[in-house]
Amino acid sequence: MSTMIRDIGCVVMASGLSARYGKNKLLEDLGGRAVILRAVDSLEAAGLVPLVVTRSEAVAALMAREGIACVRHDGPLKSDTMHVGIKALPPDAAGRISQKTEESIGPYALHDFFLYHTLETGVGPARLCAMAERSFEGVYAPDEIRKWLRTFYKRFLNQQYKRSSGPEGPQ
Repeated sequence: MSTMIRDIGCVVMASGLSARYGKNKLLEDLGGRAVILRAVDSLEAAGLVPLVVTRSEAVAALMAREGIACVRHDGPLKSDTMHVGIKALPPDAAGRISQKTEESIGPYALHDFFLYHTLETGVGPARLCAMAERSFEGVYAPDEIRKWLRTFYKRFLNQQYKRSSGPEGPQ
């Protein structure tokens, strides 16, 4: 992607498909303003400069009308929004992307692996660890894989308020 956005304080991941809601909830009116615009307003009021990353043509058009930085993508993975937003961040003097996400969540390859197998195959932590150790043998040490797997589960279960950690349906 050649588009580089300057002075970004916050990447707004706005690529949900709104499958459960039935229509794009980001465009819903909330107190006379679209939900996504209210979120951007709050970020700007906090002194941040937002970049909206979306799959939605309608959200991108709204951002253009409002003069808000926006990048569209059509990636199939849940993590594509994050990757596209990070790649749009300005590089440092050495040409590297100046952000520290991998320092807190671990390598993207491991994080994506953990996320995919947790959501799509439903394997438990012990099996997931063994799968990762086999899949990334020679790339990451087993201790490093276990460290990032603990970090993944802590974040997934404690901080992902939109995601249910149990099966949907009657309990």
